[in-house]
Amino acid sequence: MTQTASGAEQGAAAPDRPKDPQQQLIGRLIGHFNKDALTRGDTAPLRRMDPEHPHEPAFVLLMLEADAPDEWTAALKGARCWALIVHGMARMAPNHHDNSASVGSALHKAGVSELRVSRLLAARDVQFRKQMVRLARRLAQAAQPVNWFELAGLIMAEALDRKGLDSRRLRVARDYYKAQFKARNAPSKDAS
Repeated sequence: MTQTASGAEQGAAAPDRPKDPQQQLIGRLIGHFNKDALTRGDTAPLRRMDPEHPHEPAFVLLMLEADAPDEWTAALKGARCWALIVHGMARMAPNHHDNSASVGSALHKAGVSELRVSRLLAARDVQFRKQMVRLARRLAQAAQPVNWFELAGLIMAEALDRKGLDSRRLRVARDYYKAQFKARNAPSKDAS
């Protein structure tokens, strides 16, 4: 019997197979939430969890199942990053990932305001994580997938790699305003 692809898989390209171990884990998490067998009940504890307190049994078990190295979640800072990534994917599943949907363009398509994007890009630490939870909720409401490799990279950079953070933030802003510019300058359907 041949299985059909879920709606999330039909519109999204298959995740690339990166060589970086963190990117590989992100790919496994993307795949986990692509599973046809997942129910809302399966993801409910991950959607409800507070990423600030990453001791939710469902999160710990998922990270074990995904073969995450213990040291990535042993320290609170790293555990919060991964919990935020998992929480966001769970909120958005099954429409969570699309390789071609950059963070900025996905935020624009979901109708996220300039003010909200500015708050995200200016936020640090706890405020950044709170903004990310709100944005994941907004993307889920709009059923707008995002490139989770890029979004997870932004989350990790904010907490663990401040050197690369500014270039990641700039990419989000550039892609958001590029999508906005294209939408404003697209020929109207009424003009004939």
